[in-house]
Amino acid sequence: MVHTVLATFKFKTPEDKQSMKDLLVTPEGLTKTRTFDGCVSIECYEAEEDTMVIWQKWDSKEHHAAYLKMRTDEGLLGKLKESLREELQVTHLENVRA
Repeated sequence: MVHTVLATFKFKTPEDKQSMKDLLVTPEGLTKTRTFDGCVSIECYEAEEDTMVIWQKWDSKEHHAAYLKMRTDEGLLGKLKESLREELQVTHLENVRA
């Protein structure tokens, strides 16, 4: 079963948000995420003027945890947190079969 993750980023300034958008199109951005083991898909959306939402699908929760560890170890998440006005919100979603 595919594991879905929603990450919400609320930036301090429009410049901080633009820096994130600029990073996403570099080889260290979404390209690196999409080629990480277990990544099924990833899409980015803008919501409100200071918010971005990243919708992700992973082979498992463990694959996503390994990805977050890699981003933490390389320092990206720490650097990114400096530009956020609220803590990064990561929501793990379970598919409800109705």
